[in-house]
Amino acid sequence: MKHIILLILLITLVSCTHNTSLELESTAPFEIPKYGGITCIEEHCFDVEIADESAEYIIGLMGRDVLAKKSGMLFEFYEYDIYKFWMKNTLIPLDIIWIANDTIVYISYDAQPCGRGICETIDPEVEANYVLEINGGLAEEYGIKAGDFVNITFK
Repeated sequence: MKHIILLILLITLVSCTHNTSLELESTAPFEIPKYGGITCIEEHCFDVEIADESAEYIIGLMGRDVLAKKSGMLFEFYEYDIYKFWMKNTLIPLDIIWIANDTIVYISYDAQPCGRGICETIDPEVEANYVLEINGGLAEEYGIKAGDFVNITFK
């Protein structure tokens, strides 16, 4: 009997895990499914989803066709390095902001979506330990630039 109960629990767990991965690939409006935080650049704050694992780094904002104006995704890396990004399977333009500790070190303004073909790699050529993705055009609209102070708060 114990084996049957364990088998049922295992099937339920696999089922739940499978549904979660489908949600990540959906084009539903932006939500914070895992955990999040607030990232403020000067006086402009964004509710962010945190990507801090390999699978999350790879998926990023792929497949999402909408991102709330004051939302984004913060990639948290555990060491300083040059992190190259691309827009493969991304459906919306993004501003990609590289951050070293609490300072913006590079911005790719209004990076455009790229389908399933060969996509350009965006190379900041500077080390960072965070990368923030927000809606394309917001960095320019808000006057966000390299050298600006960034305050990251995790929920």
